[in-house]
Amino acid sequence: DMINKLMGNDRSALAHIGKVPFGHLSNELVSTLKKEVDLLLDTSASIAVQRTLDKEFGSGIARFTLFLTPNGENLVMFYTPKGTSVSHFMLEAQYYAWLLSDSKYHDLLKTEVEGYTYSGDSCRSISFRLSTHNVSLLSSIASKAIENYQSRDSPLAINWSIMKDLSVECIQIPLSGFDTVNIGDGPNVQVSHSLLNEIHEIRGEALPNETGGTLIGSYDVISNTIIVVAHIPAPSDSKSSPLSFERGTEGLEDAVTTIEKITHKNLVYIGEWHSHPNGVSPEPSE
Repeated sequence: DMINKLMGNDRSALAHIGKVPFGHLSNELVSTLKKEVDLLLDTSASIAVQRTLDKEFGSGIARFTLFLTPNGENLVMFYTPKGTSVSHFMLEAQYYAWLLSDSKYHDLLKTEVEGYTYSGDSCRSISFRLSTHNVSLLSSIASKAIENYQSRDSPLAINWSIMKDLSVECIQIPLSGFDTVNIGDGPNVQVSHSLLNEIHEIRGEALPNETGGTLIGSYDVISNTIIVVAHIPAPSDSKSSPLSFERGTEGLEDAVTTIEKITHKNLVYIGEWHSHPNGVSPEPSE
């Protein structure tokens, strides 16, 4: 009621107060929200809630996910309009891939507490001591961002960071499309176009030899989906020829550990890839 009073008579907000069951909302609540809500704001700071909303609503409602990083110095926002095929899980995975893209972003999720970046029954379950000044500033930005972007017709992911000189850096995360592969009764596998393009370039540079590397991504048990958004190049001790590729191990374990540390274990080892030369079937070798 207080929120509605502040918003004025021309708008109203329907708040859900209570625990969101893992992977499922009541049919009654889902039906009510679909009928009465045009915009869904998720400030739970919970991965489980975010992915449950992906499952229950899909593209049926325009939606924001907003959370602060553990140190309280960064605001992260994901937005999808009604009708899009892009899930917030896709945006989340690309955010983690962006953290890997430049060393200056590597500490954005840094915390001394082990566990997921934002996860649990409520606001990250594990509590952090945050600056009230930072929370006030970033909350104001979040409010203004919702006002600015709620009518946008394409997905968006943004990171705002409070700098040492008290300025705020705003970075729009580069977003990519995805190819989806259905593996029978197994999980759906979604691979970002940006990663596929990068792998295609690596294959071309290695010709006439085969090459390969390690795939990095995330798994969502609620939707039974694997998203692949990054890779680790072939280690220096790999063996490559026009007829075969043997992936080495030099430095690989440390590289995977570093990725897990930067993304707070939200991106992990997923699997392997390797290429075949021109004119050779992509079917696995016997």
